[in-house]
Amino acid sequence: MTGVCAACGPIGLVLDGHRDRLAKDGGRRLVCKVNKADRRRKYKRWPHGLTGAEAREFIRDRMCEICQRVPAVTVDHCHDSRIIRGALCTRCNVGIGMLGDDPEVLRAAIAYLTRDRTTE
Repeated sequence: MTGVCAACGPIGLVLDGHRDRLAKDGGRRLVCKVNKADRRRKYKRWPHGLTGAEAREFIRDRMCEICQRVPAVTVDHCHDSRIIRGALCTRCNVGIGMLGDDPEVLRAAIAYLTRDRTTE
């Protein structure tokens, strides 16, 4: 489908028929790929309940709350309650996720890493 983007005019020609699902008239407004992606990022609510803009504001100028080595890039939340726990770097967020967000498993991992191996 060819048309003119409703958001950016003739600059953003619609060549592949994207329809704006957020349009007030029930999704009949044509938008280009750029505006479709921008609107999705702007208004989508992530599992933690924040929009993309709110999440970016939440992590702005914060260091990872676990390693304190690199800037935070993600909002960490409890997957059961959806309550936000803090701001983490990707590595720490993936690490606790791979361990099932389970404090007992994390404690066992700490014990494993810190046990004295010179006596074995």
